[in-house]
Amino acid sequence: MVDCALLAIKELMEDHPECLLYGQDVGKRLGGVFREAATLADTFGDNRVFNTPIQEAFIIGSTVGMSAVGSKPIVEFLRLPLNCQRWVFLIQIEIEQA
Repeated sequence: MVDCALLAIKELMEDHPECLLYGQDVGKRLGGVFREAATLADTFGDNRVFNTPIQEAFIIGSTVGMSAVGSKPIVEFLRLPLNCQRWVFLIQIEIEQA
């Protein structure tokens, strides 16, 4: 399953130069939760595959903003959001995008 996700992300990034992959520990050194993105940083560079702070609201908010101006962001989280964090996501997606 991880290999399939990696292949899909790689194909998207090859076909769309506006596609970015970012999240918590996604950059070169760690490469994501399953270490699947470690090779993507070497292939596409630090400008398209990079780490973010552990700040879920920032990650979702930046994804909404980048999508609004034509980028194709792909984000990865270290863990699934808890119930209280879902409200943060909904606020960013529904209210900020409006």
